Amino acid sequence: MIVNNTDLKIKYKNNLIWLNQTIQPRNVTTYTNWLDEGFDPVKYKANKYTDFEIYIDMLVKGNTKEECELLMSSLLLDFDSGTLQLDDMQFMYRFDLKSENRELIKRWLYHYEITLTAYCKLGVPENLSFSGREYTFNAKGTSETPAVISLLSDIGLVNLIIEGLTEEAIEIKSVGANSTILIDGENCTITENGENILNKTELWEFPRLKPGINILKLSSECSVNISYYPRYK
Repeated sequence: MIVNNTDLKIKYKNNLIWLNQTIQPRNVTTYTNWLDEGFDPVKYKANKYTDFEIYIDMLVKGNTKEECELLMSSLLLDFDSGTLQLDDMQFMYRFDLKSENRELIKRWLYHYEITLTAYCKLGVPENLSFSGREYTFNAKGTSETPAVISLLSDIGLVNLIIEGLTEEAIEIKSVGANSTILIDGENCTITENGENILNKTELWEFPRLKPGINILKLSSECSVNISYYPRYK
């Protein structure tokens, strides 16, 4: 089990015996109305898939009660928040700690349970590259996901218009030759050679990918890299 890039099996060695790791179903909000005399409800908005719980079950053992308390305190710190990769799975989960539960089995062996509130299920990161003005590609996953787009033009541009990954086109004015434009949908930033350029950019939202076919269109030829984490319901 890897939490925030730390392999806990290596960290705790023989002090922990890992038991069960259980992923609960997501909470889902539906948006429907029943009209008078209607045979079926009217859906006015897509379902919203929200948080879900992950249960982690283990045995904690030490030579003294104090050592066990220190181990469980350390585990709470590890599981406070961040990213989690369960055994035998490539998915990565973002989470916050919800609760802990402990029971003394014998001297000094505890049955220890941690409950996490998870928010997203991420697949292996994807990177796509192309050169040109238009690119059609198939995004993995079953949910929309933010994208990070890097663009570089060989020539200076009065403006660069980016379409296809937002409802309204993104326009960046006065793009320098061989300057790297980075539109980061994960962190909601836009930079040119590392400097914030929101003041010369017109955008209403940051890029996101829909599961399946996506088409990126540019007003001028660029070298482009698209990176994203596939998201799953």
